[in-house]
Amino acid sequence: MPSFALPSHAKPRLTSTATSFFGSFSKKHQRLSAILLLFLSFAAFFSFIFGAHHHPSSFIAYQRATGRQPTASYPLSRAFKETNRAVTPQRKDVSTAEPLHLTPAMELGALVAFITDRAAGNALPSTINPQQQIPADVMLDFDTRSDFAQLEVDDLVQDTWMRNPIVIFSKIHSPQGRDLKKIFASYKLNPAPVIFEIDQREDAVVLEPVLYRLIEETSLPIVLLGGRSIGSPADIAKLHESGDLERAMKSAGVTIVPPKKKMAIPAPKLK
Repeated sequence: MPSFALPSHAKPRLTSTATSFFGSFSKKHQRLSAILLLFLSFAAFFSFIFGAHHHPSSFIAYQRATGRQPTASYPLSRAFKETNRAVTPQRKDVSTAEPLHLTPAMELGALVAFITDRAAGNALPSTINPQQQIPADVMLDFDTRSDFAQLEVDDLVQDTWMRNPIVIFSKIHSPQGRDLKKIFASYKLNPAPVIFEIDQREDAVVLEPVLYRLIEETSLPIVLLGGRSIGSPADIAKLHESGDLERAMKSAGVTIVPPKKKMAIPAPKLK
């Protein structure tokens, strides 16, 4: 029987066609896989950024893992004041949770943060006992019995002294207070000292003995530098004269702007 063999140039190239088809499919598959992987990476990244920062405990875990320190631009103590936060702080059972314990240093930092809130016009209630620790709920505007309350207070205190490195407690007609304010006014400071005229406040009867208890001083004026008393008015005057006050303020993070040099006007040449 005659055979009808096709010429070699007319034979279908099934092998090369199949190879080309599957190669093209493989390249498309690789491109799609790469795009999908890139999309999932972006989704995971944005989920971490927005999800972790919206959940307080996640933020603290992230802070612990990375060693991140609170900054003035985003202190943890401001986190729960933002209105767009989707998750509220977790609460313990009030009946079993222990009250937040404040050391004198923490109590002083929380107190200064409380009374420096000018917009709120905060004042201590007359019902508190100035010889005992001020209840944390009086000064702090977050859940003081939550799991992360201690971390929140630590951050608040650090943020307070960062924003207010120099705090002066005085009385408006005090000669010593007037002299101290002149000393600090002789420097161009940034940030400027925060001054409280205690006798002009409605909570003076309570606030003054609270300050004596926390700072271990017996009279006004009192100057805090980085949250610590720097001595009596006479001590501060000596520090000012020796130059140690300027160095101490710089160490506390205060910027001292040097005075502008006056341009010397050349004397006219005589002919």
